[in-house]
Amino acid sequence: MGPRSFLRNGQYFPRPVVRTPSTRICPDCLRQDARISGLPHQIGMAFRSDWQVPFLRACPRHNRALVEVWTDSDRTRRHDFATRIGLVMPQIMTGD
Repeated sequence: MGPRSFLRNGQYFPRPVVRTPSTRICPDCLRQDARISGLPHQIGMAFRSDWQVPFLRACPRHNRALVEVWTDSDRTRRHDFATRIGLVMPQIMTGD
C-alpha cells in the first residue's frame, strides 16, 4: 500500500492502527521461545508484531488472551523488548 501502512498476516493496516503505547504478548509463545532457543530466556524470547494489532485479542497459535505487559509513550523505551521483557520474565516462565 505505501509507507504509511504495515503488512501483517497478508493484511495492510494503516500505521496509526498498529502504533499503540501498549505492548501485548502471548506468554505461551514466549515461554516456548525461551525453552527451545538454547539462549538465556530474555534473549531467546521473540516479539511478534501481530500482537500489536488492536483488534487481535488472542494468540492464534495458543488460543489464549494476549496480556498487556507495559504501556509507555516513549517509543525507544517501549520497543526495547529484551530489557523490558526481562522485568516480567520470571512471571512468564512460571505462568503467573
